[in-house]
Amino acid sequence: MTLASDILTPVVEIPKNSFIASRLIYEDPETITNSSKCILLGTIPHIWSDDQGPGVLSQASFRAKRKVKQRFRSATNTINSTLALNFKSSNTATSSDSTQDTLNVFSADIIDAESDTSTESSSLMTPEIDLEPKVKPHIPSYLKYIKQSSISNVVNDTVSHHDNESLLPRLLVHEDNLSVLPTRSTSSRLTSTVPTPEHFIDDDYVTEDSSAKRERLNFMSKLHNFSSTSRRKAKDKSSRIKAKIHQNLLKNYEAGEIFKVDKVLTLIKFVEKSNLMSSFNEDEPCDSRIYERRKECIIMLRRGLNTQSPIIVQMYDIHSVSHESKKDPDFSFPLLDIVGAHYYSEFDKSVYLSMPQENGVLIFILKFHDTFAATSWLYFIKQALGHELDSIFHINLPDLKLSLDIEIPKHVMEEYTSPSQKKHTTLKRIDNDYRVGYDPIFEYLIDFINRELCKMGFETLVKETKRFWFCFRHYDRIDWVQNNSELFFMQHQMLSSKFQLELRSIGINSEQDELLGTEPSSIEGFLVRLTNTAGKKKSFLRSFHKISYFYTCDSLLFFTKYYRAVPPSPDNIFMESEESYERVAHTIPEIYQHSPCDINVDENGKLPFKNKDEFIHKDEIALTELGRRSSQLIKAEAMIDLSLVKEIRSIPMSKITGTQKLLMCVLYYSDSSLVDKESIVDSGFEIEMTNGSVLRLQAPSCCVRDEWVKRLIGLCKYWKLYKRNQLEKVVVIRKMNQESLHIDEYGDSNIDREANDLDFARSYADPTIHGFEAISINKCILISGYLFQKSKKHSNFNQFYVILCPGFLVLFSIFRRSKKSGTWKQTASFDHFLTIPISSCYLYSGISTSIDLLERSKEIQPQNPERHSLPRLYPDGWKSSEEEQIRCFTLWFGSKRGIMGYEKAISKYNPEDRIKIGSFDSSEKNPNLAKLVSKVGLTGRSIVFMARSRQEREMWVSKIQSELDRSVKVSN
Repeated sequence: MTLASDILTPVVEIPKNSFIASRLIYEDPETITNSSKCILLGTIPHIWSDDQGPGVLSQASFRAKRKVKQRFRSATNTINSTLALNFKSSNTATSSDSTQDTLNVFSADIIDAESDTSTESSSLMTPEIDLEPKVKPHIPSYLKYIKQSSISNVVNDTVSHHDNESLLPRLLVHEDNLSVLPTRSTSSRLTSTVPTPEHFIDDDYVTEDSSAKRERLNFMSKLHNFSSTSRRKAKDKSSRIKAKIHQNLLKNYEAGEIFKVDKVLTLIKFVEKSNLMSSFNEDEPCDSRIYERRKECIIMLRRGLNTQSPIIVQMYDIHSVSHESKKDPDFSFPLLDIVGAHYYSEFDKSVYLSMPQENGVLIFILKFHDTFAATSWLYFIKQALGHELDSIFHINLPDLKLSLDIEIPKHVMEEYTSPSQKKHTTLKRIDNDYRVGYDPIFEYLIDFINRELCKMGFETLVKETKRFWFCFRHYDRIDWVQNNSELFFMQHQMLSSKFQLELRSIGINSEQDELLGTEPSSIEGFLVRLTNTAGKKKSFLRSFHKISYFYTCDSLLFFTKYYRAVPPSPDNIFMESEESYERVAHTIPEIYQHSPCDINVDENGKLPFKNKDEFIHKDEIALTELGRRSSQLIKAEAMIDLSLVKEIRSIPMSKITGTQKLLMCVLYYSDSSLVDKESIVDSGFEIEMTNGSVLRLQAPSCCVRDEWVKRLIGLCKYWKLYKRNQLEKVVVIRKMNQESLHIDEYGDSNIDREANDLDFARSYADPTIHGFEAISINKCILISGYLFQKSKKHSNFNQFYVILCPGFLVLFSIFRRSKKSGTWKQTASFDHFLTIPISSCYLYSGISTSIDLLERSKEIQPQNPERHSLPRLYPDGWKSSEEEQIRCFTLWFGSKRGIMGYEKAISKYNPEDRIKIGSFDSSEKNPNLAKLVSKVGLTGRSIVFMARSRQEREMWVSKIQSELDRSVKVSN
């Protein structure tokens, strides 16, 4: 984002939802071009391109390649679909018709209600638009069989749990109780007497004192009348606004009709002493007990039968909703003023709804799949309950130490709330560069800030600064905002009380550029492994020799089987068909620089694309390239951490056996006569790790070997320095916050629990620590590092190296143990352990994960009887003192299901009919033969991850949540 918007002129109109357009919002063209580059070292071996031959080895490799490609086709399609979901209109998760209608209705309702009060001065800058919804919200197919008459169960405005109806007490939500509320008495119990003076006072003085007293009494009487009148008018206005919202929102829906529905992970708690609970969050200021454990359910909002309960909240079990189901909702209650709604955790965006009861409060903790769903639901509920929300944007500029209050005008609100959103945007020139247009609210805010800074004398800064963007900051955590006006507006309403909205510079520090230099390009190519993963030269009494495909991404070196590889090619032609392998493979040079997303301005200042068609062609190539690299991460057989490399060196030809030389010439060049050619055979090198293990490799030629060694050494030096620099930044920010807020190390580690009354405006944060990788997808690895993981509550944590790529979490085991003794074996690589698809999971973190952990705090430790444990020290110098749940986050997956009715139904048929069971004819005659239901007593499966510090946990949760936002599936 640039602040110099006054020098922009439209150039080219491009699709708003394209891949390159979304990246240009957060990054400049030069950064995008450099991050997409990769270098292919060495020619492509004949065994990969010419595997159609009649030889036994060629036929075997061809069959293996085809089998593996079919196996990974589903994974590749998942990645491509995940990436494509990011570029649907204004994010796929933000295109809900019902949510759009909701925002429109609320905006118009507030304006209409304000127009009724002619003498009152209050204005929410929202547009007057048509209240008639064009299209009713789409109801998924699995919900269309739910009884519309189930709304009748909540006529009495009670919460009903039909499985345990006797266990759930009735709620105090009757109309009689709502009309009788405790009020504070306006009459004062204090009396004042004027002391009698002992000495004589002049009559003139007494007259002046009496007149002053009368004036004071008259003033107090007028003030009391004014305050009581204004209070009554404010209450009347609030009730009118609320009634107007309900009337305009529900007038197009019949009683019992659904107008908002979603899937949600629900945890229900019960608080006995409701008078002690002013607000509920993850700190839980009062004691609570679990009423019902986490399970996936369907939450929906229906129209009520009367005006006293116009909106009804209902929750159904996810597995009870089917074509046969006529089940009533598990929970149902009206959305009245006594219902509390807010974020349970602002960090993982979980929401709570509180419903008072006779002897306590029932708490529903809701975790949605994505941020937009959670924000829109909470925004809707708060508006329906009549909560006052701040419409003024309070924006801080920490680089300039300034703060601005900006109010969005009506025409901007009308532009972003209009049903017909623009599907195209424009590229605008900035001197010798260009940028893409933003959503309406962002454009207005940037222009406004630009003008204000110019008035203050910051014209030079405005012209020189190119990269600015909005973020929400809390303490040292930064959450970058997506280019979505609708989501941004609702997030500001929900987070403004705890988070600070800031406009920050996202450019890399010049000192960091001088220290680190330019990031080396990633490298790929075919290499021969001369040692196995255990580091041995022989396997089964023979020389080890295997051709593998190696490729780097950030600080990691991956390798996989050669027939799984898809090398870079001009216009990614290898991704289209296998027929082009032999034709194109021999035309690729020995060192091929692949730049699929070159969008830099040339020397003459011309854009890389002249029109929309050229832009779409480049966009398709860039998206295909990212899909190719991401799919290779899932196919990886093992991985090497380059930051753990001790030395990379060439080896003499004498260390390569004659068998290995012959196999390399035959498999790579299909020519055994090259075994005597020294420039081909003398091409070995090895990688020595810090643990003493060695991985020996062989390149196709001596020249290619030297290029591999040189570039791998450059990658090792850069990423070792980069990781050390990032650690130093985190340490410096922590020390600055401790000195600014006067807290100790334990308070910083557990800041969410310990610092309730601290002024977070005086805290510091570094935007280079919390990067844009998850939003802009500038690389196929969004975040990586060492994490502890366990899949069962009573199991032990095991350490893995975890990688987050589009759509998946990939785990690599860092330890290999002997099968006989169980001792640790030194290995140079980490084997691929597990791949977890995250598109359909739920994510929660922090104190919410305490349910999935063992209660270790109750155990008595004689050596350390105090409450807090000792700080943890790590080899790189990091030290922290977090509680265990502060370091954890959990991925929750749906529960297992079993087949019900099969045994009973199959016994009714004769042996001849049993053969047809499961066929098309049998299923047509017997549609209710068997069905899948949730198993009793089984909840969903959860996988718990634990980072080494609060800071790392926040980075992981932020990146995974951004990926979930992008990969969420929306019903068409």
